[in-house]
Amino acid sequence: MEAFYEGNIPECKKIAMFLHALGDEGYEIYTSFNMKKKDRKRLKCIMDRFDEHFTLKVQAATRLCHPDDIRVSETYAEVKLQSLMDHTVTRLCKAQEEVIKAVNNLKTINIIVKWGCDGAEQNYYKQKLYCRPIKFVFAKETRDLIKGEV
Repeated sequence: MEAFYEGNIPECKKIAMFLHALGDEGYEIYTSFNMKKKDRKRLKCIMDRFDEHFTLKVQAATRLCHPDDIRVSETYAEVKLQSLMDHTVTRLCKAQEEVIKAVNNLKTINIIVKWGCDGAEQNYYKQKLYCRPIKFVFAKETRDLIKGEV
């Protein structure tokens, strides 16, 4: 196995060091690589040898990207709206931390949100705002189901 990866060690080790130095942002970079599954496995193997804790760091960074109250079953997945909003605002503030700190005399930030149903108008190309689903249900669409959700 060592000989199989030997030719890639210097380049991949540099990548591993770079990702390790970035911390949470390393996960985003790692997942954005446009590589085949085989290449990701190779890179992961190199990074695991370089830093035993890399996998744990990726898992921790992944957990930070999801709200706490996600419920999943065979037929649905959902998250509580307040949990999703809290998580979204926290992540946005963290991502824009430098900008927020740079604004003098900032006391409050107003977050404006819009709630709606499935977007049946088919106007996705006109949407200027980002949408996050709170629930997926794999069930036959009936009048009672729709009324129960809205």
